Amino acid sequence: MAFTNDEIKKVAHLARLDMSDEELASLKPDLDAIMDWIEQLKEVSTEGVEPMLNACDYDLPIRKDEVKMNNTREDVMTNAPERGGEKKEYFSVPKMV
Repeated sequence: MAFTNDEIKKVAHLARLDMSDEELASLKPDLDAIMDWIEQLKEVSTEGVEPMLNACDYDLPIRKDEVKMNNTREDVMTNAPERGGEKKEYFSVPKMV
């Protein structure tokens, strides 16, 4: 299958590529070679081959979904350069206007 110049322009437009006519013409042999390779793949017999969902033939280990309290308020507030509020429980940042 060979691409026409109009088809190449359409693909470039859909991909939002701004290319000159010379650049588009230089892509034609590459696109034609890719389509020829795809045509060769269609000739391969896949009779009796089961579809794969994953390239690996093993299941991933499943772990329990457990809630862990890694960051407590005090641990996080130790990183605050300045604290705000009555109880000094908020990050204090400069006012942005």
